[in-house]
Amino acid sequence: MIVKSCPITFESVDENVVRMHAAFIAILAMVFIWTGSLYVLLFLLYDFAIRVAGYRSYSSIFLVSRYIIKKLSIKTALTDMGPKAFATKIGLGFMFIATGLLLSNYLLASVIVMAILAVCAILEAIFNYCVGCQFYAIWQSLVKS
Repeated sequence: MIVKSCPITFESVDENVVRMHAAFIAILAMVFIWTGSLYVLLFLLYDFAIRVAGYRSYSSIFLVSRYIIKKLSIKTALTDMGPKAFATKIGLGFMFIATGLLLSNYLLASVIVMAILAVCAILEAIFNYCVGCQFYAIWQSLVKS
């Protein structure tokens, strides 16, 4: 039986910034799907890696997202960072896979991986639905087995 749960860190993050960030990731993923540009993948790979390493303030997407939320005067909505951090790690995995596939001349496979990432980012951006939480529940059930 899979019990839905999310990783909890007791650190907070602004949900609106996360959702704006997800929107930019979805847009960039779609740019890659349209162009097949290695540069887009490398930019996203860097962004995910820098955030997984704990340096989100060096992420240009994070900085732009935070700036836009502030300029639009959208109130801060704090949420636990755990699920978002877990989803970022999954996203980094997707980026490594997509980049490796593209570098191995498997453009279509790379596009498919990026399409999945785009769908996950769109779900987060529009519906505040964290696919990472679903993966985490599955992961926990596998680890406990």
